[in-house]
Amino acid sequence: MVQHDTLPEVKQEFTPTAYQRRFKEGRIAAGASLKAVADEVGVSLQTIGQFELGKQSMKIDNFLKACEALHLRTDWVLHGTGPMFTGARPVPTKRGGRPADRAK
Repeated sequence: MVQHDTLPEVKQEFTPTAYQRRFKEGRIAAGASLKAVADEVGVSLQTIGQFELGKQSMKIDNFLKACEALHLRTDWVLHGTGPMFTGARPVPTKRGGRPADRAK
Protein backbone atom coordinates (compact mmCIF):
# COMPACT_ATOMS: atom_id res chain seq x y z
CA MET A 1 0.00 0.00 0.00
CA VAL A 2 1.30 3.46 -0.94
CA GLN A 3 1.44 5.96 1.86
CA HIS A 4 0.65 9.52 0.86
CA ASP A 5 2.59 12.15 2.71
CA THR A 6 0.97 15.45 3.38
CA LEU A 7 1.81 17.77 0.54
CA PRO A 8 3.18 21.18 1.37
CA GLU A 9 0.86 24.07 0.77
CA VAL A 10 1.54 25.57 -2.60
CA LYS A 11 1.32 29.32 -2.77
CA GLN A 12 -0.04 30.32 -6.13
CA GLU A 13 1.90 33.18 -7.63
CA PHE A 14 0.31 35.35 -10.23
CA THR A 15 2.25 36.98 -13.01
CA PRO A 16 0.51 39.61 -15.08
CA THR A 17 0.47 38.99 -18.81
CA ALA A 18 2.22 41.44 -21.11
CA TYR A 19 -1.07 43.11 -21.97
CA GLN A 20 -2.03 43.48 -18.29
CA ARG A 21 1.34 45.15 -17.64
CA ARG A 22 0.83 47.46 -20.63
CA PHE A 23 -2.68 48.31 -19.44
CA LYS A 24 -1.26 49.38 -16.06
CA GLU A 25 1.54 51.32 -17.76
CA GLY A 26 -1.02 53.12 -19.91
CA ARG A 27 -3.28 53.90 -16.96
CA ILE A 28 -0.35 55.40 -15.07
CA ALA A 29 0.81 57.35 -18.16
CA ALA A 30 -2.73 58.69 -18.52
CA GLY A 31 -2.57 59.86 -14.90
CA ALA A 32 -5.67 57.90 -13.90
CA SER A 33 -6.21 56.19 -10.57
CA LEU A 34 -7.60 52.69 -10.21
CA LYS A 35 -10.75 54.23 -8.73
CA ALA A 36 -11.20 56.64 -11.63
CA VAL A 37 -11.02 53.79 -14.15
CA ALA A 38 -13.28 51.55 -12.07
CA ASP A 39 -15.88 54.33 -11.73
CA GLU A 40 -15.78 55.05 -15.47
CA VAL A 41 -16.20 51.37 -16.38
CA GLY A 42 -18.73 50.57 -13.64
CA VAL A 43 -16.71 47.89 -11.86
CA SER A 44 -15.02 47.73 -8.47
CA LEU A 45 -11.60 49.16 -7.78
CA GLN A 46 -10.54 45.62 -6.88
CA THR A 47 -11.53 44.36 -10.33
CA ILE A 48 -9.13 46.78 -12.02
CA GLY A 49 -6.39 46.21 -9.45
CA GLN A 50 -6.65 42.41 -9.62
CA PHE A 51 -6.62 42.58 -13.42
CA GLU A 52 -3.40 44.63 -13.41
CA LEU A 53 -1.80 42.14 -11.00
CA GLY A 54 -2.74 39.19 -13.22
CA LYS A 55 -5.00 37.69 -10.57
CA GLN A 56 -8.24 38.18 -12.47
CA SER A 57 -9.40 38.57 -16.02
CA MET A 58 -11.78 41.27 -17.15
CA LYS A 59 -14.86 40.92 -19.34
CA ILE A 60 -14.07 42.07 -22.86
CA ASP A 61 -16.69 44.83 -22.80
CA ASN A 62 -15.24 46.21 -19.55
CA PHE A 63 -11.71 45.97 -20.93
CA LEU A 64 -12.75 47.93 -24.03
CA LYS A 65 -14.56 50.55 -21.88
CA ALA A 66 -11.45 50.95 -19.73
CA CYS A 67 -9.19 51.37 -22.77
CA GLU A 68 -11.62 53.89 -24.28
CA ALA A 69 -11.83 55.85 -21.02
CA LEU A 70 -8.02 56.04 -20.89
CA HIS A 71 -7.72 56.74 -24.64
CA LEU A 72 -5.49 53.64 -24.87
CA ARG A 73 -5.18 51.94 -28.24
CA THR A 74 -6.16 48.29 -27.88
CA ASP A 75 -3.48 47.27 -30.42
CA TRP A 76 -0.88 48.77 -28.12
CA VAL A 77 -2.33 47.18 -24.97
CA LEU A 78 -2.80 43.72 -26.49
CA HIS A 79 0.22 43.53 -28.80
CA GLY A 80 2.54 46.41 -27.93
CA THR A 81 2.30 47.86 -31.44
CA GLY A 82 1.76 51.46 -32.48
CA PRO A 83 1.26 54.48 -30.27
CA MET A 84 -0.06 54.11 -26.72
CA PHE A 85 -2.86 56.67 -26.97
CA THR A 86 -5.58 57.36 -29.51
CA GLY A 87 -5.54 61.01 -30.50
CA ALA A 88 -4.74 63.43 -27.71
CA ARG A 89 -3.50 62.10 -24.41
CA PRO A 90 -6.13 62.55 -21.67
CA VAL A 91 -5.61 65.20 -19.03
CA PRO A 92 -5.08 63.56 -15.63
CA THR A 93 -7.29 64.76 -12.82
CA LYS A 94 -6.97 64.92 -9.07
CA ARG A 95 -9.77 64.16 -6.63
CA GLY A 96 -12.72 66.43 -7.13
CA GLY A 97 -12.07 66.75 -10.87
CA ARG A 98 -9.44 69.49 -10.63
CA PRO A 99 -6.67 69.26 -13.24
CA ALA A 100 -3.47 67.72 -11.93
CA ASP A 101 -0.03 69.16 -12.51
CA ARG A 102 1.71 67.31 -15.32
CA ALA A 103 5.28 66.29 -14.73
CA LYS A 104 7.60 68.52 -16.73
